Amino acid sequence: MRMRSLALVWAALLVGCGIVRGFYIPGFAPNKYEEGAKLDVYADKLYSSENKVPYDYFSLPFCQKSPQSLRQQHLSIGEMMLGDRDELTSYDIRMQVNASCSIYCDQQVVSSELQTLRSMIDDDYFVQLNIDDMPAVTKFSADGTEFIHFGYPIGYTQADRYFIYNHLEFKILIHKPELSLEDISDASGECDNCFRVVGIEVTPTSVNWDVDISEIRELSSDKSACDKKKNNKPVELFVKNPEGQRLVFTYEVTFEQSDLKWATRWDPLMNADPALSNVAWLYVINPVAIMCFFAIVVAGILLRTIYLDFARYNNLEEATDMEEESGWKQLHGDVFRPAPFRGALAVACGAGAQLAVIIFVTLLFAQLGYFSPVFRGALLSALIGFWVVTSFIAGFVSARTYTMLGGTQKRMVTTGSAFFLSGALFSVFFISNLVLSLAGSSAAVPFFTLVTLLLIWLVVSVPLNVLGSFFGYKMEPVELPTKVNPAHRPIPAYSFAGPTIYVIATGVIPFGIVFIELKIILESLWQNNIFYLFNILFVIFFVLVVTCAEVSVVLAYLLLCREDWRWWWPSFFASGSSGLYVFCYSVYFIVSHGGLKGIHFSSSFMFTSYSLLLSICFTLFTGTLGFFSTLMLVRRLYTSVHID
Repeated sequence: MRMRSLALVWAALLVGCGIVRGFYIPGFAPNKYEEGAKLDVYADKLYSSENKVPYDYFSLPFCQKSPQSLRQQHLSIGEMMLGDRDELTSYDIRMQVNASCSIYCDQQVVSSELQTLRSMIDDDYFVQLNIDDMPAVTKFSADGTEFIHFGYPIGYTQADRYFIYNHLEFKILIHKPELSLEDISDASGECDNCFRVVGIEVTPTSVNWDVDISEIRELSSDKSACDKKKNNKPVELFVKNPEGQRLVFTYEVTFEQSDLKWATRWDPLMNADPALSNVAWLYVINPVAIMCFFAIVVAGILLRTIYLDFARYNNLEEATDMEEESGWKQLHGDVFRPAPFRGALAVACGAGAQLAVIIFVTLLFAQLGYFSPVFRGALLSALIGFWVVTSFIAGFVSARTYTMLGGTQKRMVTTGSAFFLSGALFSVFFISNLVLSLAGSSAAVPFFTLVTLLLIWLVVSVPLNVLGSFFGYKMEPVELPTKVNPAHRPIPAYSFAGPTIYVIATGVIPFGIVFIELKIILESLWQNNIFYLFNILFVIFFVLVVTCAEVSVVLAYLLLCREDWRWWWPSFFASGSSGLYVFCYSVYFIVSHGGLKGIHFSSSFMFTSYSLLLSICFTLFTGTLGFFSTLMLVRRLYTSVHID
């Protein structure tokens, strides 16, 4: 029996080792290449900082796909939405084998394709390639500072003439691993002459060759002779030629040893913007200063005004000497009067609670490195997954809020919680995907994937939401400290402006917390840069939570002091109105962008629609924070006073 148990343990260990050995996530396990091993070059997409519609690399008259079997593409939904396709090209690059005058391909390009090339050059499109999951980058200098741009431009214009970059100079940085803690994986295999790819730099040029293709191939191993055959005259695109134009695409490869280790090979790309890297943490100072200032204001109200109110209201010895009371205590019979459109308020709070959990979990995972640029599309895929899983929270919070407000139309609230925000998101995504499909973009999600997402929403997300509502309704309602009078108390007339003006004005404060970070995120999205300041966003998240609570609490307390018991919706929109400023700034960003002189409809539609969704989500998130913070304060206030 003992031997049998021991055998089962060993079998389990062997099976577990096999599973662990076979479980591979790109970016965790480094690839090693022996000298002479082929390095596959993959084409991700064509992208532009002026037109946000990405295209397939092979949609242009470049060289055809590799005749070899293509890599099995298991693209995530995030990669599809970003337009990445990872298609194998015909570049023949061998580890540690320098090459010059290598022929990529030559082909006849018809006039319509030449016109497409010129249009792409006008829109400043770049080609994004990668080797070993490392993107090829172009380096350039400005004012003595070196910058990095992902990919290389298709061509350039000069005096209304169009030229194409038909020659690429690859410089591949490699590192020979050594037995260390960083390279401990090498201990598992014998490879004395293996290297790892730690960087790819590409320099595009336009070369008009003076020799035939056969002569170019003969010069592939002689760089000096190859350079002599290059003509200084670039390749111009001639559209008016009815027969088209023959284009020859060539490349050369050099390898360079680097001290950069595989584990830190992304560091130079993450710090591609020196100005942003040096002042990154300074962006936290502004939000923290705003939060501290408002904390002082709230502390003055809570520790001075409310404390004195308690002392005055609860001092029974002086009760006979008090004049007719005024202020927030007089609203004890109306302060918890149900809000108008309480079903909508409950649905909004449920969606906001779901968004709060999604944002927190996403930023937490980002701190752990799960959304590294190595995992392309991981952030979008994770957001979809988190959204489905947290649907239970939306239903639960909506149900609890609605029962607290004394609502009876539970089915309507449950349906609204399941379909309100999710339906809006899916509708905008579907319409945007249709626009991308009509534009022929690689970011258009295939129909089968679209149906799969719809089924995940209807079969997984909606039932989870309904289940959360079921448990929310089954629990005892939240107990409120005072009862509601049959007749409501008259509200004094406002002499200057009603609460709506104050509600809209206070939204500036939460918006000021995220303004700088919003600007950086929009610029990163528009210019296709890597956003890596998740640590700062994590800090800003907590600052924003505190600020939204402070803003809504102050406004609600001022309303109650003025004997206005309608605090439910104002407490929500006091911080939630910041979404309006987010949308206005997003529109201002796209209008004021320097490169948008001839803006494309598809780009403007996508950017505006997704900005609108972002603003709605920001409104729900910040509004929910303000609402529940105010609810805690109001319940505490009316629990702590003696009601006659």
